[in-house]
Amino acid sequence: MSKIWYARAWMGGYWPWVLHDAHVKYGDIVRIGPNELSFGSVQSVKDIYGPPSKMRKLFPKSDLMYDIGEPSNVAYEMDPKRHAQRLKLLAPGFRTQSLRDQEHIIHEHVDLLMDKIAHLSQTSSNGVDMSTAYEWLTFDITGQLTFGESFGAVKEGRSHFWISILYSSIYAASLFTLRKRLPILGLWLVFMALFSPSLKAIIESNKQHAELTLERVKKRIEMGDTHTPDFFANIIQSGELSEAEMASEANVLITAGAETTAVGLVAAIWYLSTNPSTMEKLQREIRTSFKSYQDITGDSTAQLPYLNAVIEELLRIFPPTAAGPSRKSPGEWVDGHYIPKGVGVTSHNWFIQHDGRIVDNPELFEPERWLGERSKDKPFTWPFSLGPRSCLGINLAYMEMRVTISKLVYRYNWTLAHDLSNGYDWPTECRMKMLWRKAELRAVFRPAEIWSEKATS
Repeated sequence: MSKIWYARAWMGGYWPWVLHDAHVKYGDIVRIGPNELSFGSVQSVKDIYGPPSKMRKLFPKSDLMYDIGEPSNVAYEMDPKRHAQRLKLLAPGFRTQSLRDQEHIIHEHVDLLMDKIAHLSQTSSNGVDMSTAYEWLTFDITGQLTFGESFGAVKEGRSHFWISILYSSIYAASLFTLRKRLPILGLWLVFMALFSPSLKAIIESNKQHAELTLERVKKRIEMGDTHTPDFFANIIQSGELSEAEMASEANVLITAGAETTAVGLVAAIWYLSTNPSTMEKLQREIRTSFKSYQDITGDSTAQLPYLNAVIEELLRIFPPTAAGPSRKSPGEWVDGHYIPKGVGVTSHNWFIQHDGRIVDNPELFEPERWLGERSKDKPFTWPFSLGPRSCLGINLAYMEMRVTISKLVYRYNWTLAHDLSNGYDWPTECRMKMLWRKAELRAVFRPAEIWSEKATS
């Protein structure tokens, strides 16, 4: 299998669909490159990403994807002991009590966005681009929780420079990943860096992004105690990380924390808009569960069964990352097959979560599959990974999605501004390049009757 096949699909952003089709054609095990396999079964996920035991060895991260040199961070650190040390430093900022103390930050930014939507709806004739608006929101929240101050994107109604150049930085990282799989690409990149203005711009943006992140970290250190248990409070107090190491952690915390949550929120706009009966059920649950907008909290929304089913279904049908993390076999069994030491392995979550053998009518958006009797056979999903490498921010992400969706549904009715009769399909317009490059998704908002009544009473 040529790595050129992989490179074309990866650079084009079509990797989730290309690999899905390969699994449909060839089965649960697909060779995606020399010495590299993709699995498409639930058991493979448990075998590859589950915690090690006396009976099973740990599958370490693959150097093809994660060897970024120094300074590393909690997402890319390949050494299990160093990874555990980073986790210990970061964990206090993600504990239950910390999330409760941080919740007011989420509400402040969500409320600001709700007001901004009202303003943009009055000034724009073609709706509000929620792909962009939700980026403003989630980056502002994670910026506040990481650097002690927001990027101010929602307030200004435009993306901060740090956010704008982030995607160039991510694209540069994706090229780095390909360079390791296809060494000749490294020579091409050197050549193009000398003569291609666009590639020069990407390299320069990557440099600017690193410099700006370091500046923000230094400013956060100078702030000292912010009286809110943010992500960096324990790290600064410990004194164990250098400024460069803290900048590396900040990059991954903000990127992973903001972009993945934004994907789920934008997906909610699409799937609720294109499934009117689902929208009606969610509106009914939210608008009858709260006497006032102020009653919407992280705890109160956790009690809403249909809302939580909607979120689980969103994470299934359009997962925040659609390329399974790369691992190296330590010489172990995966789904009944012995995989020699050193062979690259991954489980393709997009295929698994859209496999008709596992999920009934997988292309249909059906929150009901997570409720009642149907929940006994609910789909297997793993949007935040498994085992010792699972996402630290899972509870924060769920709370952000619950609160944001609830407040939006309570306050607004909306319709899409796109002409769906011409075939516009938001999910297939998106591209996966390390993270999702979200397509534009415009919606026209009107105040909900319940909100209008509260506002005038």
